[in-house]
Amino acid sequence: MNVWITGGAGFIGCNTAQYLLNQGHDVTIVDNLARAGSERNLEWLRAAHPQLSFHQIDIRDFNALKVVLARSDAPDVIFHFAAQVAVTTSVLDPRTDFDINALGTLNLLEAVRQLDLDPVLLYSSTNK
Repeated sequence: MNVWITGGAGFIGCNTAQYLLNQGHDVTIVDNLARAGSERNLEWLRAAHPQLSFHQIDIRDFNALKVVLARSDAPDVIFHFAAQVAVTTSVLDPRTDFDINALGTLNLLEAVRQLDLDPVLLYSSTNK
């Protein structure tokens, strides 16, 4: 199975990726590595699974997201975990929170629609 994980270097994403890679699935991670610890999570995954595909993309960048999705093998499943999850950050900067969580999700859905893909999509925004 070909799996894409947005936010794949975050807590939920890297653990999901680890599980799927251990099961023998092809996994592509899309993450902007903005969250503290995400680079370490990615290094941990790459050390155990050198075949892991990674693209450093911010999901607010529709064109970059669509180009990489178009150049990749069509995913069977997309786990959409890319999100701004800190409540304090959302209160201090609600526009950025909205751009990441709402616009980023719309960008992913629109890229899938425009490319006429048909993956199963699972969305989760936090481990809280």
